Amino acid sequence: MNSRVAGQWTIGVPAGFEERIGWKTFGGLDVGVSGRTDLIHLKLYAACDATGPHSRHFADLIALLPTPGELAEAAAWIVDQDAGLESIAEEVIKHVRSTVG
Repeated sequence: MNSRVAGQWTIGVPAGFEERIGWKTFGGLDVGVSGRTDLIHLKLYAACDATGPHSRHFADLIALLPTPGELAEAAAWIVDQDAGLESIAEEVIKHVRSTVG
């Protein structure tokens, strides 16, 4: 589990995030699991802040095989979070699309 991303709750999560969480119970532990849409948003955001196309965030995003529409939706959310990331998001998306197809 990655508690470092907990601050994103105060900064902002994609609209509807809370309703899309899938809850799993393991004994006395309840774990919220992000859905595909939210993972694409968050991984694209993390990839914009990563050290390059060989980061785990790029790899995770590519493994999700996002569609152009999903990437566009995620990019719009990222620009709402930080307008300064718009050109970086475009570069990340270009790399992902060249890899995914």
